[in-house]
Amino acid sequence: GAGAGAGQEGPPGGDRLHDVDSEITVYSRLGNSYRCQIHSDVLHRTVSGGVSVPDVFFPRTSAFLYGFMFLLCLAMAAVGAAIFLYRKRWLVVKGLKQRPTISEYEDSKRKEEKLQSDVDQAEADLGRENLLCITAPERIISFAAPVSFDGDSANPYLDISEDLLTVSFSDGWKDLPENPRRFGARLFITALEGLEPGRRRYWEVVVDQKPDWDVGVCARGVPRKEWVELLPDKSFWTLGRRGGRFSANEEPEPVSL
Repeated sequence: GAGAGAGQEGPPGGDRLHDVDSEITVYSRLGNSYRCQIHSDVLHRTVSGGVSVPDVFFPRTSAFLYGFMFLLCLAMAAVGAAIFLYRKRWLVVKGLKQRPTISEYEDSKRKEEKLQSDVDQAEADLGRENLLCITAPERIISFAAPVSFDGDSANPYLDISEDLLTVSFSDGWKDLPENPRRFGARLFITALEGLEPGRRRYWEVVVDQKPDWDVGVCARGVPRKEWVELLPDKSFWTLGRRGGRFSANEEPEPVSL
């Protein structure tokens, strides 16, 4: 507590009115009333007296101030807790706002399922294509059929080998027996083997150095004596070469065999 010193001490003797024999430090907890003895050497007498120390020398903190400080600390703690809870709630709300809505989630889920379906379909298609790359040549080869030329259908300007597998252009006209299957206007020849309904056929035809040629299929009843255009509506489906350019005739139309 606060304290105050009392008394004055000087050298002994001389013309002094009093001497200080002892001193005491006054504390607020010891009270504020004290007694002392004053001895006068001049008068040769001792007098006792009382001293009352005013409260102004012992300032005290009031209960109101303690209460105010307590309430202030409590208010600051409440404000800090409110700020903490508000920030925590703000972070939670911010996180929720960043999340997709139900409709957005459902839309994203549908897109994910669609993408997965497309991936599965692509994998299945790729598997079929890989299998087709392996099996297609085998299937094509399995449909291969021998081809031999029909001499009775050859134009008189064409020569046929003895094995009926090769045909070439002849410089001169040959006098051949009349035959309704023989082409007269065009340099054509057909094969002995024909197409049959429901069966698949595969041929390989090697064209040598001839610059202009046509290969394909035709119906049995096509005109053979007069010039005819190689078109599907004329019952011809062909591929050919003219002047170094390859071309096909018009898109084929379905035909009954």
